Amino acid sequence: MDARPSAALPDAQSLLGFRWVAGIGMLVGTMSSAMGWSPSWDLLTAMGLTAVVLVSNLGLLKLRPGVQGFGLVLLADIGIVTALLVMSGGAGTPYSFVYTFPVVVGALLLPAQHAWGLLTAAVAAYLSLFWLAPAELHHHGPEAMRGHLLGMFVGFAITAVVVTGAVTSLRRAQHRAEAQLAEARRLEASSQRVSALATLAAGAAHELASPLSTILLVSRELRGELPAHREDLDLVAEEVGRCQDVLQQLSAQAGQGIGEVWVEEDLSELVRDAVPDADNQASGRALLPPRLTRQVLRRLVGNARDAGAGHIVVRCSTGEETCLEVQDDGAGMGPEQLERACEPFYTTRPAGRGLGLYFCSSVAAELGGRLEIRSSLGEGSTLRLILPGGGPRASA
Repeated sequence: MDARPSAALPDAQSLLGFRWVAGIGMLVGTMSSAMGWSPSWDLLTAMGLTAVVLVSNLGLLKLRPGVQGFGLVLLADIGIVTALLVMSGGAGTPYSFVYTFPVVVGALLLPAQHAWGLLTAAVAAYLSLFWLAPAELHHHGPEAMRGHLLGMFVGFAITAVVVTGAVTSLRRAQHRAEAQLAEARRLEASSQRVSALATLAAGAAHELASPLSTILLVSRELRGELPAHREDLDLVAEEVGRCQDVLQQLSAQAGQGIGEVWVEEDLSELVRDAVPDADNQASGRALLPPRLTRQVLRRLVGNARDAGAGHIVVRCSTGEETCLEVQDDGAGMGPEQLERACEPFYTTRPAGRGLGLYFCSSVAAELGGRLEIRSSLGEGSTLRLILPGGGPRASA
């Protein structure tokens, strides 16, 4: 089995474009032969072979062959090239460069063993020219030499275009693969941070749940017995509640929800259930994880309220991606705040915890989507939760 990652290989369909180059080169060669600028060809046979290449390429674009099918096409191309070279001088042909075309494309596209097999076939075909049409061992005259040199130029030009295009295609594919790998590493690092945070929070919640509940219960009982200290006891209860809220946000809710089943939901009902006091302009249906989506919406709307928003609108769009948009008229964020908005524990509010947007962006990334934020100071913010429209498999 070939060890090369498939993501780094050029797409077979894009490489069909190189056959158009070869077909056009064959036309050029046929025309130059007809006009006496290159070695003489059997024009009827040359035109027939050229038509085979061009017409078969049209069919291949519709059939969309796999890697193995494309290998058979390249093997057939070697046979077509051999037939043309036999007509254009055999072993002495100036067009022998063209054998490089199927070899280079095969090396880029096919598994290693098939690529070497294709190279072997090309070498054997070239050797067959010495038997099928041996070169005449004499010096060229001026006209014959001019045609031979022109033929070498045409063969070189065709091969150079194919090699340059193939290598460029490979580099583009490599850059795409590197970008995908970098994104995968970023998501893995984010997942590890969420997992570590969830593990830490789970332990903290377990250890602190009972003491906090006891403190809260005692403070409530003492309110009746110590009316003079009711204000202080209310403050104790409030602070304990904040501690419990932080533990709940840091708990493994996100981790538990990653495995949640995606179901088709009415978006208007989902928004109405999650944030009933927002201006609900959502409509349509979409496939999504309902519990996690509601949690993210609540945090996004809560973040808007904390920013002083008076009017909050929730919109949506569906298609290849599902987008839930929360727009507010709050204080907005400056460039520095916007850049760090999704960092854990980053906040500009004295009572803030810096976990809301971090939670939302982490959940979006884990679900194969993303959180987009547009904001300016004094002009409010627009936050968009974008999920793959086809469910979790669409993001794989």
